[in-house]
Amino acid sequence: MQYDGNGMGCVAQRLCGWLGTGDCDDRLAPVEVRLPHEAVADVVDVAAGAGHLVVLLADGTLVGCGDDAVGQLGGDGSRTEMTVLAALMEALGGERAVGVAAGWEHSLVVTASGAIYGTGANAFGQLGTGPDGLGPGLVSGFGPGRVAVACSAGMRHSMAVTDAGEVYAWGDGKFGQLGLPADVLDSHRTGRKVLVCTPEQVGGIGDAVSVACGYKTSTLALADGRVLACGAAAHGTLGVGECADKIVPTFTPVAGELPGTGPLRSVHAGWSFSLVHAPSGAVSAAGSNSRGWRHQPCLAPTTRRRRLNRRGL
Repeated sequence: MQYDGNGMGCVAQRLCGWLGTGDCDDRLAPVEVRLPHEAVADVVDVAAGAGHLVVLLADGTLVGCGDDAVGQLGGDGSRTEMTVLAALMEALGGERAVGVAAGWEHSLVVTASGAIYGTGANAFGQLGTGPDGLGPGLVSGFGPGRVAVACSAGMRHSMAVTDAGEVYAWGDGKFGQLGLPADVLDSHRTGRKVLVCTPEQVGGIGDAVSVACGYKTSTLALADGRVLACGAAAHGTLGVGECADKIVPTFTPVAGELPGTGPLRSVHAGWSFSLVHAPSGAVSAAGSNSRGWRHQPCLAPTTRRRRLNRRGL
């Protein structure tokens, strides 16, 4: 997804009108997506889920399109054109949105006060609002005085970083993707499922700057440039050099970078691969390469030599 001002270019497979083009036709080349006429500010963030799209504008306006069957757009209904998400914005109680994240069938919004709101599917507790309801609702349970500065939404789990560099996780924890110890996971076990319905702090981390939730994995970037990963490690997705699942976050070597080089620009998690955008501009990738997602296959991150600009393009 690329964006510039009020227009965006999309290359994707159509499911439920998530491209925002006003129809259900596939687009094999980028096309401009027009925002609603009442949305006049520039685009500052875009989050894409399985079949829905949430866009944040500079003035805090939220617009979106695609599937809203379980409330992932806030409950206003599915649509094929970009529309202001009035119900979701109303649920924020007048607060201005400053960040968005989209999972498989849920969405998260960070507000200027550091609160997080969740909406959409909640069968695995991925909203962080408790075991009931589809949202929109307030995510509570962070430490006293702590506020969120970033969040990420995965397949059925979510994570947040606080202003103190702490990491909180919630949702599906069956594969260790929450980074929580075994005794905590066992306390949330229901039959074969591990459902953490409100945020739990990931221990031993106090200098995180960003998180990325994937299919059954999570990747965490620390302030000193190091990377941690946890969850299901099939295809080497975690980048730790092996395919063994990791319940506790494990340090990942980043090719071409050394600890102490400064904070990473960003970390990203896909269905079965992970990406790290380093301070130098290099991108390291690990995981499956069966569809050419990665530059070359390996179990530990391999640096791609192309440098990205500040927008990651």
